[in-house]
Amino acid sequence: MGKLLASEEILNNPFMFANGLESFATKTYLLAYSTVLTIIPFKLSHDYSYNHFRYLNIESILFIISFVFLAGISLLSIISLRKKNILGFSWLLFIILYSISTNFVIEIGTPLAERLLFLPSIAICFIIIDLLLKIEQKKLYKDRKSTRLN
Repeated sequence: MGKLLASEEILNNPFMFANGLESFATKTYLLAYSTVLTIIPFKLSHDYSYNHFRYLNIESILFIISFVFLAGISLLSIISLRKKNILGFSWLLFIILYSISTNFVIEIGTPLAERLLFLPSIAICFIIIDLLLKIEQKKLYKDRKSTRLN
């Protein structure tokens, strides 16, 4: 049993020519991009292979926005988890399900693919359902309050 090594072909290891910081910055951007892509499926592609996304460095504005976005969602979900809210659980579920294919743990040979977002999209559905229920509850509360006044 040997140790798992990344492929030595650029098509199977899209981060082969990236240094450590470039790899981290690009993978962070791809995590944020795929999160947004799960919520708003716009400009989908059948092939996100090598050279579809350029390597980013940590000074890149795309990395900074992605990092702040992911840190903000993570902070919000930690606060929600402490309050036992479904939002925190859903984000945690999304990260756990998507962590298998983020390239942070193991190089999977593709930087991004919509097929890898199918299972994590369940967590996004939980968030949408929770938001819809909250809107409906506010609407019912408003209706009850207006009928009491009449």
